[in-house]
Amino acid sequence: GTMDTCAYMFLRVYVLAILLLLLFARNDLARISLKLGLIGGVAGLVAELFYFRDYWLPPTILGQGTISFEDFIFGFSITALSAILYPVLTRTTFENKFTPYKKLFGLFFIVGAVALLLFNIVLDINSIFVSSILFALFTVIILILRTDLIKQAVVSSILITGAIIVIYMILFNKIVPNFWNDYWFFAGTKYDVRIFGNVPLTELLWYFTWILLGSVSYPFVTGKALISRKR
Repeated sequence: GTMDTCAYMFLRVYVLAILLLLLFARNDLARISLKLGLIGGVAGLVAELFYFRDYWLPPTILGQGTISFEDFIFGFSITALSAILYPVLTRTTFENKFTPYKKLFGLFFIVGAVALLLFNIVLDINSIFVSSILFALFTVIILILRTDLIKQAVVSSILITGAIIVIYMILFNKIVPNFWNDYWFFAGTKYDVRIFGNVPLTELLWYFTWILLGSVSYPFVTGKALISRKR
């Protein structure tokens, strides 16, 4: 219904609102946010092609299970937010310090695409698990090569996933309690595990792993490190 569509839209705008709030405090991070956000936005649209097949069919403004601009907004916001939260909290800025890993990261893209097609389409393993495992795997490789990013990854993931849990609890426990029963393919299956009332565990798995990767990708690709801002 309309309420479900509004809840889905609100969920997307909520993340954007947090991002804009942080950028208001740190407008020097706007360019990085825009660049990473655009990549994340496009990735968000592509990812839904997989998720709509076997994970969920949410009610978007353009209709149920239709790729919509909400998905772009969400991909944009969650990616940019993952990248800038830690520098905002620690009052640091990105400076060149390490070797950039552009080619290796490019390889992640190719491996990720091939793995999704193979494990999801060919072997029929659910897209939410395949993508979450890939995000986690790429993050582990990044953190082995750049141990200085471990704290950034962990803090970002815990805090943003925490903020997501709060909004999920409000929306799905109080406002639209039937949302997951109506739009989620796992409802009533063995993967239907919910915590804090009506919060699907698979959602938190996705957020946590995506934020891990999103929080460290930019410094990894560019060879930048966070250093204190000059007063």
